[in-house]
Amino acid sequence: MELNRLVKITFDKPEQCDSCGGALEYKGIGRYVCVNCGNEMLDDYGKVKEYFRVHGSAPLFEVVKDTGVSKDKVRLILSGDYMDIR
Repeated sequence: MELNRLVKITFDKPEQCDSCGGALEYKGIGRYVCVNCGNEMLDDYGKVKEYFRVHGSAPLFEVVKDTGVSKDKVRLILSGDYMDIR
């Protein structure tokens, strides 16, 4: 894979905990954990990875509908031709 062909992408990531409003710590692979209450949250990448872990392979439209992640982002995640911009 050539670096100059990679697409820059920003995964919508949670800013604060949905449960208590606390700060989140990045744990890797799209996962964030609240430092106050331990609630786990996912960014777009994490949502797609978790969807496939739980459901196995699925049509693109189902992944988009069930995760709320755009079809373009899902396609990029599956292709691996992206660079995450934080």
